[in-house]
Amino acid sequence: MTAVAAPPMQKPRPTARAVPAARRPRCLIVEDHRMFADLLAMTFAAAPDLAIDIVEVAPSVAAGIAACDGHRPDIVLLDLDLPDGSGIAVAEHVAAALPDTRVIVVSGQTSTFVCPPHVAAGVDAVVDKTNAFHDLQVLLADLCGPRADRGGPTGPLPGRRRLASILSKREREVLALIGQQLSSVEIAGRLGISLHTINAHRKNIARKLGVRGTNLALVAYEYREQVTRRR
Repeated sequence: MTAVAAPPMQKPRPTARAVPAARRPRCLIVEDHRMFADLLAMTFAAAPDLAIDIVEVAPSVAAGIAACDGHRPDIVLLDLDLPDGSGIAVAEHVAAALPDTRVIVVSGQTSTFVCPPHVAAGVDAVVDKTNAFHDLQVLLADLCGPRADRGGPTGPLPGRRRLASILSKREREVLALIGQQLSSVEIAGRLGISLHTINAHRKNIARKLGVRGTNLALVAYEYREQVTRRR
């Protein structure tokens, strides 16, 4: 199959279901290097603000697909280079069978990774293994964090202290740059992280603040004005 470069992930995913408050999010790790997977799990367990359950470490495509069907995870951390094929096959299965499941690609091949267009909308972020322990804690905290208690997209923007409890530091940085009318590509360049990760932050910000579509730009502009007034 000839690899086709995926377009920037601007198209939103179908509305993701919230993880029920009564239980912790279930996370499946699809990774054939057991030591790396175990270190990830230990890192997550030691993170005070990260409450997830690692349901299984699957070392292959076949095991990953079976684990998805058996556990129906909320989050899949997915390696690409697996003994029996590409992790993209697992992403394809998740997109078809578990459309609400969040997929984060964790790979040492991010510089050359080409995401097929038919699964691009289902991949929330791409993380390089060299930065995985820090970046994944931030992303997972964002994905599993509390949603803002807002009445709707036209509600007032929370104050700065309230925003600090809703959004992570990185999300607030992204929101401020959106308020400067920078594109996702420009924000990725400014912060030195991938476009996929910026788009994941945008979706998480919108989810936490209860806004949709172009309303995020309006909220971002209001946030920038709020910050400017208080300087």
